Amino acid sequence: MAERDSHPPQGLIERLGLAAVGALALSTDRMQELAGRWRGDATTSLGERAPAGVHRVLGELGLVTREDIEELELRIAQIEHRLRLLEGERVSD
Repeated sequence: MAERDSHPPQGLIERLGLAAVGALALSTDRMQELAGRWRGDATTSLGERAPAGVHRVLGELGLVTREDIEELELRIAQIEHRLRLLEGERVSD
């Protein structure tokens, strides 16, 4: 039986390294694009557009705002309330 080499081929390591560099470059490009948009938004009526711009950037980065969390908390509270009402109906039946 032939022994298998436990080391990955050099070409595979190079391709993985290049893929990692490419992914990093894409992430950097995306962040620069977002920063450019933010700068563009800042030059036009900053007082009015800043909150909307921040909210949009957070959304594009996949981050949630306090407003998002509060909305989800409210929805959970409503569901819990409805569940308690349904459980109370079962007990009284």
